[in-house]
This record gives sequence, structure tokens and C-alpha cells, in this order.
Amino acid sequence: MNRLAPLALAALLALSVTGCSAKDEPASSTNETPEASAEAPAEWTVQLLDDWPTDEVPLYKSDLIDTAYYSVRNDPQWTAVEGGLRNIHHVVYHTAAPTAEVLEHYLGLLSATTDADASDGYIEGTIGEYAVEINTTEESGYNAVYITVDLPRAEVTETNPFYAGYPAGLVETPGEFVFFEDKYYEYLYRGTDMAYWRQFDIADRDGQNGPDLSLEDVYAYHQERYGDKPEFAIDRDARQMTWADGEYHVTLAFYEGGGRGVLEIGWDWEG
Repeated sequence: MNRLAPLALAALLALSVTGCSAKDEPASSTNETPEASAEAPAEWTVQLLDDWPTDEVPLYKSDLIDTAYYSVRNDPQWTAVEGGLRNIHHVVYHTAAPTAEVLEHYLGLLSATTDADASDGYIEGTIGEYAVEINTTEESGYNAVYITVDLPRAEVTETNPFYAGYPAGLVETPGEFVFFEDKYYEYLYRGTDMAYWRQFDIADRDGQNGPDLSLEDVYAYHQERYGDKPEFAIDRDARQMTWADGEYHVTLAFYEGGGRGVLEIGWDWEG
């Protein structure tokens, strides 16, 4: 695990509807590099997280790793589609290599494929014992490569090994919240370089079995408990709440169309 000393904390929102793959890696709440990032230590870089399968899935002609995250997902809505509990490594890196060359390289590593047509910049299949998805996009000045690696079933765990330092007592959540994904991030060019990210359901989607809790209920619940915290605010337009707690800045936000929510607690380098 990289750089897990207690640091000054700041939070940003990352939203996802069904969980993230190489095609839908969460975006920052701003596309601009925050002012704080301009003051980052010159030696700051994102490294591959522990246990990334480097020998089987190398980063082809990588110039810079932008994002590395590890996810433990057990989404009941997608069990039939995704097979239940999953442990997922994900990396975004920059390269000067043409996207066609990158995809051709990874096609050559695939031992089996469910999508070998790279015309849309996306392929998926199997490298050794790992299910992989690779997506490429052309950005201004570099090409971005998104790689998702599913761990084999024998290696899957129910808890995220990078959550050893997660401040579990920081935010109390209603019993109606159903958590189904925990991610640990390290990333550049966001408002924070490292973050814990939790995703959950807050509403009954089918009217029968799911939790039933409106956004106003959620706002009231947290205002009662955290309304006296510094900087507590509810932004109904953005569907989010924010407050400070010591060194921490907490963001709770909610996906508009489906009753899903995100809690992110991130931190910056030591100031």
C-alpha cells in the first residue's frame, strides 16, 4: 500500500451507476487541475497498487500513471450479470504510443477474447487467469489507456485490503443504506491524490425488496447528526452534502436517476 500516513484531508465526488469499468472510470467534479495540485511535491507519482499482475498485464509504453484503484464489489443488482462478489484492479495511464498500437499489443496477450474488434478503442478477454478490459482514448497531447483486471475467484476477498486505514467511525449511515462497493484510489490531477470511495443504494428500485429512503430523509438524517459541524452544507441542486470534521472533509452525494449514493473521503499530501 502506498503513502498511507495520516494527511490533511479533502473530498471530491465520483459517481457511478453500475460500478466502474475501463469504459466508465469515475470523473472528477472538475476537469481543471486544482490549485493545490500545482503545489504538489515534485516527486509525487502514482504507482501500481500492491499485487497488480505486472508479469501478465504490463503497462505497454506507459509514460505516466494517472489513476490506480482497487475495488471490492458485491452489487446485488448485477449478480446475474457480473457473477456476484468481485475484486477489481484498475489503472489509467498516459502514453505517446498510438491507440491502435496499444490495442494491438494487448490483443496479442489475450488467451481468449469476448471482444476482439478494436475499432471502437475497446477490447476485452482473458490474459492468463485474469479477465481484462482495455479502453483507449485520444486526449490533447497524450493517449489514455484504461485497464481493468478482475482477480480470479480463488483470490477474491469480501473486504478491501486497502481499507485498513479507513475512518469507519467518521460518518454514521442509516440502516437503509445498502453498501455494495468499496474502492481505494490513488490519482493525479484531482482535488485529492488519495481517497476512499463507497457506493450504496438508498432507495427501493422495484417497490418490493430494496430499502426505501427518500433524499429528504437522508438530508434530515445527516443534518441532525452533523448540522453543527463546520462548513456543513446541503446542495439540493447538486444532490450532495458536505462538512468538515477535524482534518477531514466529507462529501455525500447521490446519483440523480437511481437512488444510488457515493461517500468519498480523500486526502492530500502532508502540508
